[in-house]
Amino acid sequence: MTAAIVGDPGLPETGSEGPPVIRSAGITLIGSALGGILVILNEVLAARLLQSQAYGLYASGITVARIGEAVSVFGIPMGIFHFIPIYRQRSERQLIAGTVYAAAILPLLIGGVFASAAWIAAPWLATHVFNGANVVTYIRLLAVAVPFMALTEVLGALTRGFGYSKYYVFVKNLTPPVVVLASLGAMAAFHARPLWITAAIVLASVLGSTAGVLAVVRVARDDLGRVQPIFPFKELYGYSAGIMLNMVFYMVFALTGILVVGVFLGSESVGIYRVCLQAVVPFDMVLLAFHAAMGPVYPVLARQNKVAALEDAYGTAVRWMAIVLLPVGVVLAWNRNDLLALAGPEFVTGGNALVILAIGYSICTCFGTVAYLLMLSGHKSVETWNAAFAAVLNLVLAIVLVPRFGLAGAAFATASSFVLLNVLRVAEARYVVGLRTFRPYFIRIVAVSATGGVSVFVMLQSLGILQGSDGISVAIRIALMLVMHAGILWTVGLNRQDKDMLWALVPSVTGRTVQRP
Repeated sequence: MTAAIVGDPGLPETGSEGPPVIRSAGITLIGSALGGILVILNEVLAARLLQSQAYGLYASGITVARIGEAVSVFGIPMGIFHFIPIYRQRSERQLIAGTVYAAAILPLLIGGVFASAAWIAAPWLATHVFNGANVVTYIRLLAVAVPFMALTEVLGALTRGFGYSKYYVFVKNLTPPVVVLASLGAMAAFHARPLWITAAIVLASVLGSTAGVLAVVRVARDDLGRVQPIFPFKELYGYSAGIMLNMVFYMVFALTGILVVGVFLGSESVGIYRVCLQAVVPFDMVLLAFHAAMGPVYPVLARQNKVAALEDAYGTAVRWMAIVLLPVGVVLAWNRNDLLALAGPEFVTGGNALVILAIGYSICTCFGTVAYLLMLSGHKSVETWNAAFAAVLNLVLAIVLVPRFGLAGAAFATASSFVLLNVLRVAEARYVVGLRTFRPYFIRIVAVSATGGVSVFVMLQSLGILQGSDGISVAIRIALMLVMHAGILWTVGLNRQDKDMLWALVPSVTGRTVQRP
């Protein structure tokens, strides 16, 4: 393991064993896993509580709110990851303080403007995009959450920019979904009207941003206190504006399917497709965990022109994402109908869409950190063209396929565009940055993960173990599949270096020293 991974200048030293990048990704990944479970649980409860028609109205409104969040964030997290590690390395406290304040101001301003615009445009959106007049109220009320959703995202990124994984997890992955879960429980207990779910989202966003403020004060108080800030508005906003174009294309890519489904199939189909998209949230959670871990590392290594260390960090991220994500893809694909049925019998119609999404995401998400690598190593324009290509391709395919194949057409458009996007990224990492991806050990990991996951499922099927479709049987079956897959991977997949890394990670996460057998 290179010095870049053993000692990251952008991260605080904790005194724990284990490489800081993997330790940080591991802590964030555990928090992301918990957050992902809560998000999926919330969606299942919301779908069952609201039923498909009302859930479709909520799904339409939250889609508009998520667009507002992406716009209001304005690419600021990437600016944070770019500048704060460098300022901290130079001990430029005035610029650190100015960056914190400048990063927090912009999402509130843009979010407020977007919320006002969404309130005014709600009738038009309801009629021309979601084909339902009842969507208006959901759009307007959920728009209130937009400034706080964006602020929570930025404040979480600030804590990660200072190298504190646990605060990032608390602010971004745990606080909002826990609040939503509690609110849904209250709605069920008091038999509240479906519209009250909008209040749950607004409350979760406000409390998430409040937790973010407290966390930033906690991690950055030494840099904020007794310092006259120098506000790098031009540098931060200029850099983030360049990233924002990428964010717009990412947003178009992510939301094309659900918007095209709304136009051609109506708001109820939007609800069903949203449940399919929420089922693949674990892929995004893993990707965000590694983005958060690598964000402070890539720009420092690229600036110092440490190509070998950069390749090692990049290769480690890609390899471990493949280890985590491939079995998740197998689990989702084989249990798709049972998982969708948990939200309600009408949601099973999205089974074909979910299997397509699961296959596409499991193949490609492990390469997602390449996007950060390109942008943070000085190749923003390359990734902008990548994102534009994928967004346009997804839109064209969705318009062609959704009217003919319904939800499966939307899923195929997204998955195929995602595959081509990551083929481009991997090629550019090799020929633009000079980093290898498909080394022999990586290929072995992929082969063992894919064949191991399928073999475990086939074995459970042939033995007739836990074939029920109730929630308990599904949960136990999935847990058993993942545990058996992990055993196969440990036995024949991982090399000694990665096994040592996992053992070193245990005290970092649990706080306890474990004697290796």
